[in-house]
Amino acid sequence: MLSEALIALHVNPNERARIMAIRYMFIMLVTAPFGWFSGFLSDMSRNLPFVLNLFLLAAGIAITFIYYTRHKDHSAEQ
Repeated sequence: MLSEALIALHVNPNERARIMAIRYMFIMLVTAPFGWFSGFLSDMSRNLPFVLNLFLLAAGIAITFIYYTRHKDHSAEQ
């Protein structure tokens, strides 16, 4: 994974295990509720988990678009 390689290259070797543990803990904390929430939505309708995925995808695309339109890199325009 690219992020693991970047951490291995740029983090102090004495701190690497702690940084990786914090990273994995954060990923698990953020992603764990989605299984429960998708199951809850699936009990109501089998289509709702897919609607949730589409909403999250659209939100991610919108956030990325807004970020890159507000933070344009003008270094190539010389």
